[in-house]
Amino acid sequence: DMYVSNAVHSYFYDFEEVIFGYPVYVDDKLVAVIEASSRIGIIEKKMAERNVGKSGFSVLISKNGQLVCSQRETGELKLRDDFGEDIRESVNPQLREMIDHGLEGKSDVDVVEVDGEKYYAAHAPLESIGWTQFSFVSVEEMNGPKDTLLASMETSTKELKGDISGDFKRQSVYLLIGILLFMLIAILAASSLAKRRVKPIEQMTEAVKGFVSDDLSFEMKDTYKTGDEIEDLANAFLFMSGKMKEYVDEIVANTAEKEKIKAEFEAASQIQRKMLPEIEPFISGEKRFELYAKMIPARDVGGDLYDFYFFDDDHLVLMIGDVSGKGVTAALFMALSKQMLKSQMQLHGGNLIEAMEEANKRLCEQSSNSMFVTVWLGVLELSTGLLQFVDAGHLYAAVKRGDKDFVLEKDNHSFLVAGLDFSTYKLNTTTLQ
Repeated sequence: DMYVSNAVHSYFYDFEEVIFGYPVYVDDKLVAVIEASSRIGIIEKKMAERNVGKSGFSVLISKNGQLVCSQRETGELKLRDDFGEDIRESVNPQLREMIDHGLEGKSDVDVVEVDGEKYYAAHAPLESIGWTQFSFVSVEEMNGPKDTLLASMETSTKELKGDISGDFKRQSVYLLIGILLFMLIAILAASSLAKRRVKPIEQMTEAVKGFVSDDLSFEMKDTYKTGDEIEDLANAFLFMSGKMKEYVDEIVANTAEKEKIKAEFEAASQIQRKMLPEIEPFISGEKRFELYAKMIPARDVGGDLYDFYFFDDDHLVLMIGDVSGKGVTAALFMALSKQMLKSQMQLHGGNLIEAMEEANKRLCEQSSNSMFVTVWLGVLELSTGLLQFVDAGHLYAAVKRGDKDFVLEKDNHSFLVAGLDFSTYKLNTTTLQ
C-alpha cells in the first residue's frame, strides 16, 4: 500500500511538503521504495482555484487530525507551527464534531462557526491518501442574494400597495368631484328657469344627496315630470342609480361565487388528502421497516398519488403514481387510478403483471381527454427482502444499501397506464436489506 506522511518541513528545500512512499517487492522481499514529495503550496494553489465565492476557502486534514493545508492566515484553521498537532484540540466543539465526522470517512454538509462567523461546510474523504477535504463558504455571502431579493420584493410590494391605495383614493375623489360638478351645473341651469320650476329642482337636489350616499337610490317623482330638461335630468339620475345598483349587486355576487369556489377547492383538497393512507396508525409498533409519505399538489388538488397496504402479514404493497395534467380533472382520475390498482391487486391475488394489465384496460375505457398515469407498483416480501415491482413509465427508484450512497435502481421500463389498452408489463426483482 502507498504510504502518505503528515505535512513536514523540508530542511533541504526550506518549505513544507508531504512525502509519498510505495514499496517494491521481489519474491516477497522488500528491495526498494519509490519516493516522491509534493510541496504544500502547490496543493493550496489547486484548492484555492476551486473555492466558492469571495469568502470561500478549503483545508486538508490528515487521518490523525493534522492540518496539512490551509488558506487561513489567522484564527482556528491557520497552519500550526507544530505540524504534528491535532487540530481538533484547538478548535470550537461544533467544528471539532464536524472534523470527527469527516475523518470517519463521511461526506456531508453542515453549518458551523469558524472564528465567530457562520459557514456552510462540506467535507468528503480523499480515499487514495487517507485525508479529508473541508470546504467552507460564508452563510452571509450565500444568503446575501436571497435576502436582497426578498427585501426588494417587500419594498416593491409596499410601493405597489401604496400606489394602488393612492390611485383608488384619487379616483374616488375624481368621481365625487365629477358628480358634484354635474350636480352644480344641473342646479345652476335649473335655477335660471322660472320660479315655478324652483321647487322640482330643490326636491331633486335633496334626492341627489341620497343618490351619492351609501344606498345609491333615486326615485322618480311626479314633480320631476315637467316635459323638459328637468324630466330628462331626473331620468338620467334614475338610470344612473339603477346601473350603479346593478354594478354593486354584480360585484357582491361575483365575490360570493369566488368565495364559494375557494371553499369547495379547500374541501376537495381535504377530501383528496383523506383518500391517501396515513403513516399512523399503519406502522404503529412495526419494527421490520420504516415508511414515510407526503403529497403536496401544485394547486389545491392534483394528480399525484401514493398507496401502501399489507397484502398479507409478510407482503407489503407500495405504489407511487402521477396523473397527467393538474387540477380537479387530474385529482378525479388520480382517485380512480388508485382504487382501480388496489382492487385489481386484490382480485388477482397480488400478481403484479395481471393486476397492471387489467387495470390498464379498464382505465383506458374510462380515460377522457387522453389522460394517463405513470405508476411504480411493487410488493415487498418482509421476511426475505425480495422486492418485485413494475415500473410503468415512472421514475427509477433510488435505493441506499448500507453505508453506500443512494443509487438509481435501473429497471426494465414498461409503457404508462391508460395509454394503450393492449400494453404489456415487465416484472423487475431486487433485494432490500
